[in-house]
Amino acid sequence: QARVCTSVDKTVWLWDLQRGKKKAVLKGHQDFVNDCAFSPDGRLLATASNDRSVIIWDVHRKRKKRTLIGHTKEIWSCAFSPDGQLIASASGDIGKDNVIRLWDAGTGQEQAVLSGHTAGVQCCVFSPDGSTLASASDDGTVRIWDVHTGEEKAILRGHTSDVKSCAFSPD
Repeated sequence: QARVCTSVDKTVWLWDLQRGKKKAVLKGHQDFVNDCAFSPDGRLLATASNDRSVIIWDVHRKRKKRTLIGHTKEIWSCAFSPDGQLIASASGDIGKDNVIRLWDAGTGQEQAVLSGHTAGVQCCVFSPDGSTLASASDDGTVRIWDVHTGEEKAILRGHTSDVKSCAFSPD
């Protein structure tokens, strides 16, 4: 079983927790690595970086499989859909990008751009059934999206400052 840590030193470390030893150091990002997510089967790892890219890694071979390019600002969050078919990446900064991009995990092709936030998107997470995505933003909102249509389903308001994370309950 591999566990992963990301760092401002631009690296991603895979750890063997049973032995307490480093398995590999993955290098490929040009700036801070902000987030990571394993595919449901554990074979792939997505990492999100300030370098405006998401790198998909083959965990077993410990090498880069592909790089997803499209964001114009730092990427703060990434997530795999529960079926492993999609990757979501969340980005933004003052007045720029502020979107979630959906990517085909197999081909790396961009599938949709979800826009509506007015400040950086700090977090994105899929619902357990994969049909809904939630995003948390520095604009003080959480937005709920239909993954299949890309339409915004709801805006959750009430925070008086930045929203840094969100999650779905298992049910």
